[in-house]
Amino acid sequence: MKTTTLLNTLITTLALSGFASAGIEQTESYSFDVSSGDLLEVRVQDADVTVSGNPSATTAEIVITQKSRTDDEEKAQKAFSRVAYFCSQDGDRVLLQSKRDKSSNWKLFQGKDYWVKTRVEITIPEEFRVQLKTSDGNLVLQQTRGDVELRTSDGDLRATRIVGNLMVKSSDGDIILKEIAGDVNAITSDGDVEMYEVVGDINAQSSDGNLDLKGVDGSLQCRTSDGNVSVSFVNTPASDCHVNASDGNIRVVLPADARMNFDLSSHDGRIDFPFHVEQMNSSHGDSHHVRSFQYPEASLLKASSHDGNISIHSKS
Repeated sequence: MKTTTLLNTLITTLALSGFASAGIEQTESYSFDVSSGDLLEVRVQDADVTVSGNPSATTAEIVITQKSRTDDEEKAQKAFSRVAYFCSQDGDRVLLQSKRDKSSNWKLFQGKDYWVKTRVEITIPEEFRVQLKTSDGNLVLQQTRGDVELRTSDGDLRATRIVGNLMVKSSDGDIILKEIAGDVNAITSDGDVEMYEVVGDINAQSSDGNLDLKGVDGSLQCRTSDGNVSVSFVNTPASDCHVNASDGNIRVVLPADARMNFDLSSHDGRIDFPFHVEQMNSSHGDSHHVRSFQYPEASLLKASSHDGNISIHSKS
């Protein structure tokens, strides 16, 4: 039988316990009976969210903690009431969402006394689908098995030990993914993208940031408008790979036994290429183009940079 419990407490604390300053804490706790393969959906505002999978869990445990800057209880209550949290369960979906109160004139409650820091901590069974979205905050997900979608308008995204396909997007923040078994689509408008030990196909994009991808075991499509790209492959990709840096350097490390074809071009930079070159030309000015097609059945690595160097390396 599905159950829901709510605990609402006010705690005044002067110690440093998770939040950096003194103030008043308000905590809400929810618990739902769930099954493996269910869906967790979180849609909140101005909150950091951490979700952890537990192989032995049979419930979804949700704890929402709000911390005021002020020690004045009346001001803290006004600050807390600006955003309400609602948690529900419908079939195989557990939903947590927040709603901002627009009925009051919040211009009367400006200033640091009305600042609130919110964190959401959730524990779910390891085999669970996850969709997390916050308008302003960081998202952290660890140890789950199931497809994942993470979105934030302003914050960092981190996922570790995930089995399943990932869609991660931040308008302004870094993306860090570690130990992923599944296809990854990672997009940030302003931030770096870091990946470590990904078994699956990758699409990585940043409008303004570096792409650092280590331990890639799959095909790759990546692009940054303003930043460097560094990629190391565990095995030779079975499908074609495209790497583009409009204004940055590209560095690719391949296995020692890699058998690939290459199409490399840089408008204003050098190309370091350790393999046999079938065709190498400089079309005009400082522009360089290297092409090597030795293996008719092999995949293609196409890399281009407008204003940067391209270097291809082979692991010893």
